[in-house]
Amino acid sequence: MSHAGRGRIVTRVAGADEILIAGAGALGSVVGGLLAAAGWPVTLLGRPAHMEAIGASGLAIDGLFGTHRIRGLGCATDPAQLDGPYAAVSSSSRSRTGSAT
Repeated sequence: MSHAGRGRIVTRVAGADEILIAGAGALGSVVGGLLAAAGWPVTLLGRPAHMEAIGASGLAIDGLFGTHRIRGLGCATDPAQLDGPYAAVSSSSRSRTGSAT
């Protein structure tokens, strides 16, 4: 294993295009934030209140991979706001289970 990227989860690839995280709630935001911290250009697509908070204060991540405050993320609340194309798209959504009555 190379030690060139030691301390980094994902290393930046030269010339890489932007990544879209669609459904950027808790999990999607962490994935997008860690990618952005590693140097990837990232756009998050999520709920208005969450995207407004990230746009105003940056994304705060505190956990297993350290403490990060990521600023400069692209934020959108509607697919019509997306510029694309994207090199990669990650989609996450909440699963609702239970019996219908």
